[in-house]
Amino acid sequence: MLPTDQDLLATFREEVAEALDEFHQLLDALALKPSHGELRNRLQGAFRIVHNVKGAARAVGHGTTELLAHALEDALVPLRDAVQQPTAEFLAELRRGATLIQGLTDGNPVEDAALDLVQRVAERRASTSPVQPAPASGATPAAEPAPAEPAAGARALVRVDTDRLDRLMGFGGEYLALLSQRTTSHARWEGLAESFQDALKGMPEPSRRALAPVARQLDALVQLDRKQLRHLGQLTGSFGTAIKTLRMQPLARVVPLWRRIVFEIAEQVNKQVQFTADVGDLEIDRQILDGMRDPLMHLLRNALDHGVEPPAERQAAGKSPTAAVTVRARSVGTQLEILISDDGRGVDLTAVARRAVERGLLDASAASTADRALLVGLLFAPGFSTATQVSRLSGRGVGLDVVRSRVTEFGGTVTVEPGPGGCGTTVRLTLPASLVSTKGLLVEAGQEQYALPLAAIARTTRVPAERVSRANGATVVERDGREPLPLRWLSSVMDAPRGPDPALLVVVQVTDGHRELGLVVDRLLGEAEFVTKRLPWNVGRVPGIAGAVVLGDGTVAGVVDVGHLFSAGARETSGDAPKLPEARSSRSILVVDDSHTSRTLMRNILNAAGYQVAVAVNGAEALAALETGSYDLVVSDVEMPRLDGIELTRTLRGRDATRALPVILVTSLERPEDVAAGAAAGADEYIIKGRFEQRSLLDAVRRLL
Repeated sequence: MLPTDQDLLATFREEVAEALDEFHQLLDALALKPSHGELRNRLQGAFRIVHNVKGAARAVGHGTTELLAHALEDALVPLRDAVQQPTAEFLAELRRGATLIQGLTDGNPVEDAALDLVQRVAERRASTSPVQPAPASGATPAAEPAPAEPAAGARALVRVDTDRLDRLMGFGGEYLALLSQRTTSHARWEGLAESFQDALKGMPEPSRRALAPVARQLDALVQLDRKQLRHLGQLTGSFGTAIKTLRMQPLARVVPLWRRIVFEIAEQVNKQVQFTADVGDLEIDRQILDGMRDPLMHLLRNALDHGVEPPAERQAAGKSPTAAVTVRARSVGTQLEILISDDGRGVDLTAVARRAVERGLLDASAASTADRALLVGLLFAPGFSTATQVSRLSGRGVGLDVVRSRVTEFGGTVTVEPGPGGCGTTVRLTLPASLVSTKGLLVEAGQEQYALPLAAIARTTRVPAERVSRANGATVVERDGREPLPLRWLSSVMDAPRGPDPALLVVVQVTDGHRELGLVVDRLLGEAEFVTKRLPWNVGRVPGIAGAVVLGDGTVAGVVDVGHLFSAGARETSGDAPKLPEARSSRSILVVDDSHTSRTLMRNILNAAGYQVAVAVNGAEALAALETGSYDLVVSDVEMPRLDGIELTRTLRGRDATRALPVILVTSLERPEDVAAGAAAGADEYIIKGRFEQRSLLDAVRRLL
């Protein structure tokens, strides 16, 4: 099937973009005044690129593009033939020509500027020679190198539509979810096989002989399932790695674009700049690279428009008239850290505070005492700008809030930091290197499960209820030597029902890079690796939710949009402000022990702490009590008649009504195998009587209630 005009134009634009990226790299190399041999190769390479762009433009009918490329080609001929070094002015003109070619292919209204440049290039060529003597080599310039032939066995490159890559990534998510589900089901099969073997041990000999073949078949099925599960895990890992590799793009691919933007803006604002990029051979997911293209360019514009001073001002301050703008990148675990720095005047915190007062974000008193972290955080407020006048580049209040929104959309963070020695500014972005799979923390809140990106989690902790208070209209927890930590209940953020809070609040400390927030959840469910799925169009704007993941049991968990937690839409109001923790003196505990002395001791300790306590003399009596009464926790001895503590715990874990009931085993059995048996049965705590102290018991109870 023949390509349509639109297909041909799309191919043309992509070819030109790649060619111009290479062209800018060659110009950078030429600016370094290379040796004779390198100079010849780079001039030939630059000539080849504009020659190919000219031919491609002619093929699709881009007349002005063809004309401009032809002018650049003609201008390069004498340099290439004489192997002579171009002047700085001529290199700047070549950069300008490449920028205008890109604008023409993108459909921008730059025809007049392009034609003016064509005229200037022609006049310059007619009047002067835009060359400088090349480094002496003592050799006659060699003939032009022939175009390189493809090496034998060279790999062919295939362009893949991003939508198709997204579909493949979706399949990878399904495989990951299937693996998690299969792992869960295999654990159940193993448990069933172990229970069957335990049941056989208690049967009469004839029954054991009759059921032995069934036990062997069941064990064989479990072994086969384990083997298949291992193979599925290997396939899933290989598939994920292949998709991740397919989606990855070299970060260096956008360096020429950054360089072009920097020089173009520097020309517009009459500033001198030296641009340096150090990104090595790092790669990043194509979707992230595409999504961050505009935010990164905006940060470069900010550096030139807000940060870098005019040459005269820099010289007056004892600086070089040429400013330095640098982009560096490094790998940090599964994350990619990108730093955009300039050696300009830095952030004017006084101007930030003044504008915050003008906009009503701070009162005058708060502004005068605000620390750097608070003021820098205001830079990310929607519509915030310190520009005194509107220009084509800045002053409209659209910027850093959009950057942060895009960064948090990918599960990353962004901070603004002072440069070395307080000179200049560094913007630090942390982004996942890949979107194929993400590591996160699964939590439960309001009877729903959620996933929090690990990149946004500073730590997890438990906070006693008595440390929670109200300050400046917000719920906070005091911290030694630091500002109080604001608290938000995740269930309140998600507008979900919330039950009574425990005595120890489970708090996940999250950050957006420069602010911290304590997120109160009901339970921590552990870390997991998952693929975030976009929400359907009809639920794509749920506040606080960035996507969804499928868990191992087939349930769906929402991925929390950490950026939303810090936004105005998530602030507390009188209607949904989290409640402060309530007293817990009404919690009831069942103490199970066949020793009258031990029962009395534990009952007195717990009664004195404000708990309601009931007692039972063995496991069987405890089960009867649990069928007729409601208890919040069980404290049990291990060695007891009729039904010991291990069997009692195992029985409680096997019943729906008591599966989640906390159990503390208090016993004199301290061998490692005894402790392991308690853990295997499902006990939450194991306290050894020989080391028993009142504080040990109360601390364990508080942790579980």
